[in-house]
Amino acid sequence: MYRQRVLLLVSVLLLLVGAVSLYTGVVLWLMPRGGARSGWDWVPGSRGDLMDIHAWSGMVLAALSVIHLVLNWDWVTNTLRRVLRQPDRLD
Repeated sequence: MYRQRVLLLVSVLLLLVGAVSLYTGVVLWLMPRGGARSGWDWVPGSRGDLMDIHAWSGMVLAALSVIHLVLNWDWVTNTLRRVLRQPDRLD
C-alpha cells in the first residue's frame, strides 16, 4: 500500500512538473528575444526567470522519471520478458 501511494505521488508530480516544463518551454519558444515585451505582460517574470524555471523543472522531471522507472522496474522487466519470448507471428 505504501508503494502505491508513493507511485501515485510520483505520477502526479510528474504530471505537474511536466506541465510546468511544457508551459515554460512553449512560452520561451514564442516569446521575443531582447527587451521587447509588448504584449507579453501576462507572462510572470523575465525571460531569464522562465529559463531558470524551465531548467529546474527539467531536472526535477528527469529525477522523478528515474524514481518512476525504479518503482515500476518489476513491471518493465516482466513485460520485456513476455514480449521477447513470443515468436513473431505473420498471420
